[in-house]
Amino acid sequence: MKKNEELRFLVNEILKKYNFKIDLDIPVLNLSAGQKQKVEIIRCLIRNPKVLIMDEPTSVLTEQETEDLFISLKKFSEEGILIIYITHKLKEVLSLCDEVAVMRKGRVVSVNSTKEEKIESLANKMVGENLSTIRKKIKNLKNSEEILKISNLNFRSDDPYETNLINLNFSLKKGECLGIAGISGNGQSELFQILSGEIITEYTSIKFRNKEISKLNPRERREYLMAFSPEDRISQAAVPELKIYENVALNNFKSSNFFERGLVNEKKIKEHSKKILSNFSVNTDNVNMKSQFLSGGNLQKLIIGRELITSPELLVCFNPTWGLDVGAINYIHETLININEQGKSSILISTDNDELLRLSDRICVIYKGKLSKIMDINEVTPEKLGILMGGGSID
Repeated sequence: MKKNEELRFLVNEILKKYNFKIDLDIPVLNLSAGQKQKVEIIRCLIRNPKVLIMDEPTSVLTEQETEDLFISLKKFSEEGILIIYITHKLKEVLSLCDEVAVMRKGRVVSVNSTKEEKIESLANKMVGENLSTIRKKIKNLKNSEEILKISNLNFRSDDPYETNLINLNFSLKKGECLGIAGISGNGQSELFQILSGEIITEYTSIKFRNKEISKLNPRERREYLMAFSPEDRISQAAVPELKIYENVALNNFKSSNFFERGLVNEKKIKEHSKKILSNFSVNTDNVNMKSQFLSGGNLQKLIIGRELITSPELLVCFNPTWGLDVGAINYIHETLININEQGKSSILISTDNDELLRLSDRICVIYKGKLSKIMDINEVTPEKLGILMGGGSID
């Protein structure tokens, strides 16, 4: 009991010193992402560290929580703690760090003061070439055809670790990208699974090109020219132990003719796979290579290429650039913009606000299973998204 009292006293001293506000009696399960991050930091500070290493610490934080974290990290630095901050978010590096090292293909290629760097210079060093600036053209979609309409989407799970969805209603127009922002764990995964047909819900209406598809499974939805890129490319979108062409065959659809009279047409699958590798700049032409030997960026290109090679009318993607290098991110962003410019539609579920602001025509926020109002991109600011992601409201 005495040890518990001593630990509580020590934690309370840290809370006061750094102005952290956490109820020590609340189960960690019920804390927000930002509060959980602070618990992790407190666990480190109890040990009086000389070095604090952080890997992508803001990936599940709102804008406000990120600002609060940076205030704390700057205090730690002033007190003599060395902070090693690992991230692909270049804006954060320039805002927080004194020096920045760039790694490419396992080697340090540059170490400089952040005062000598810009986002563009860091990005170019990360990929080893000059990256083009990608900008989405703002389109007037007011009179465009409605391609998807979701009505009364409700989902209740018996799993305490899943998020219930409450009366979601939204629509999507031809050529539009609808962005859905939110802190991880607020219902994004459940929404993706319902849109893809992995979860079938009662009483929900999902109309795609005026046809009710709410009871169709993923394969049947693909036949309607829908495509899906899930968040977990390793265990959900691909089987790493399988060869590239075998992973391509997983996305079988009637028009592919991969299977004829009960037999696998391996030659046709390999030809199809080579086309994907070429068209989507995957850094190999060996379709017999196991997918586990592809980099994260190349595997993601393969997955998105596998989906888009079918010329779908709608692509639903969930965190498509999670954990990728800036070159792969740039390529995938360019690809997603191009499909909209070709008149195809997309739903982008992402925890990366910069990505959403860059690619979306309209944006909404999902918070505890509910959607905010849908806003035109010219109405949205990072600050507004941060407020909504934290459960606040805006006028």
